[in-house]
Amino acid sequence: MLDLSRLPVNTDNSELWYWLEFMKSNNEEVLEMIAERSPQMRKAVGFLKELSADEQTRLIFESHETARRDMLSRLDGAELKGRLERNYEIARNLLRINLSATEIAKATGLSLEEVELLKQ
Repeated sequence: MLDLSRLPVNTDNSELWYWLEFMKSNNEEVLEMIAERSPQMRKAVGFLKELSADEQTRLIFESHETARRDMLSRLDGAELKGRLERNYEIARNLLRINLSATEIAKATGLSLEEVELLKQ
């Protein structure tokens, strides 16, 4: 998360400062100044203007971005669920060979309480 309100007002002439200013600004003159910095910045400013000019294009872009973020969130959730399931299975196997709950918690990253619940 970036707190763009803390961006220094005066430039330090770094590319990072200009990219942060690009994200922060809604001033046409500032965006034009930023566009002159490099071909990449010119392309980004042009893309922003194109999206801003056409309401339907902007809405389509926003819906695609929302769908992309939702998919990434689902993938992250599925990955986490898979990792937890693997850790529970490992913990069950370690319980079968009579390892202590403390050792199992250290080996799997599960909490001691979770391991104790698996014992039951």
